[in-house]
Amino acid sequence: MARFDARRLASLLVLAVPAAVLPVLPVLPGLAAAPALAGTAPGPASQVVPVPESLTAVAGESFEVGPATRIVAGPETGAVAHDLAALMRSSTGFPLAVSTAAPRPGDIALTLTDSADLGTEGYRLEVTAGAVRLEAARPAGLFYGVRTLLQLLPPWIESPTVRPGPWTVPGVRITDRPRFAYRGVMLDIARHFQPPGVVKRLIDRASAEGILKLRFNTGLFTYGASSQPETAGVGVALVGSFFMMMTVLLLAVPLGVMAAVYLEEFASRNRLTDLIEVNINNLAAVPSIVFGILGLAIFINLFGLPRSASLVGGLVLALMTLPTVIIATRAAIGAVPPSIREAALGVGASKMQAVTHHVLPLAFPGILTGTIIGVAKALGETAPLLMIGMVAFVVEFPKTPLEPATALPVQIYMWATAAERGFVERTSGATIILLVFLAVMNLIAVILRRRFERRW
Repeated sequence: MARFDARRLASLLVLAVPAAVLPVLPVLPGLAAAPALAGTAPGPASQVVPVPESLTAVAGESFEVGPATRIVAGPETGAVAHDLAALMRSSTGFPLAVSTAAPRPGDIALTLTDSADLGTEGYRLEVTAGAVRLEAARPAGLFYGVRTLLQLLPPWIESPTVRPGPWTVPGVRITDRPRFAYRGVMLDIARHFQPPGVVKRLIDRASAEGILKLRFNTGLFTYGASSQPETAGVGVALVGSFFMMMTVLLLAVPLGVMAAVYLEEFASRNRLTDLIEVNINNLAAVPSIVFGILGLAIFINLFGLPRSASLVGGLVLALMTLPTVIIATRAAIGAVPPSIREAALGVGASKMQAVTHHVLPLAFPGILTGTIIGVAKALGETAPLLMIGMVAFVVEFPKTPLEPATALPVQIYMWATAAERGFVERTSGATIILLVFLAVMNLIAVILRRRFERRW
């Protein structure tokens, strides 16, 4: 099974490279559906991926790789030449010796030039009847040129076993250099499965030429939804989660604190208050999916609020968080010694003044802790958001809470259920982000409680 997965991955791999970086990226502007360029006839030359800057077919010219063909390279280009020879030997069966001598007719020549217009990753490829000439300013440019040359050869050039010829390259002149933030490198995504060794050799060569570098993936935080894992991110989910948390803080916290103060300090003990307290305790234990059904029935079906909106998600999470805030606030108020109230009333303060000026400030650490824990719990909820349509494919960042959005736990759910294997890493990254945020929220709650807590 492991071997099958690796071969499948290799067959689907297209590497997109920034000016000096190589993240995995199968579809980018200019990569998919490469159109035929001016001056080219239908065939391999018109389907080069990524589309080069300039491609001109040489009419009536073609180069054929044969037993006498050599790959000529200098000291700095020998590594690229040896990789090319090793790959072509397995399919052609030709010796394809790597030589440092002067090129002769019938050779494939890889040379470095001082041409400044090519940059660090540009190249020129010329195929005629007599030779193949590939030149670049840096070995990285030769790396890209070799990938283009392999696409011009017959489809089975990268076969691990010897295949019959002829090994003909159509006459063509190609010039290419980086034009976008990312560049593409073609690794046979359709013609046949690639063994893991071929993929490893390509990655090792890209690393050796300075194309592949390790960097922090900021796109995970700035991209929106995408069908391609390499361009998918949690940016929209973070904005949606922020809008929902603000809604929870603005609704659940004030209402919860006021309800707790009333029940704890002002409400008389009777059957009605007992019933309210029982229902609050029961609501704190109700499965979150029930709140999602309630939000779907009330906020969307009855009041007509838009589906997938952060406001609706925030309202649902506020209802779910409200019992937690009330219970935590009542516990914090109940922990304040009765002597504080009695002293305030003894010096002439009213009941309201005793509560607002003395009881609530002393209960603040407990209220703050309960609020943070409740908000953190709401942030990790997925089931109620699924019911109100937060499972949305949103590319653009929402500007208001009424625009479509998604949430971080829902985004994790969507990526975890995606068929594309590339979303596995995205799922892990988003899960780590959520865990870090929850850990930070709980740590803040502990620190604030210890900072403001008073012992009686």
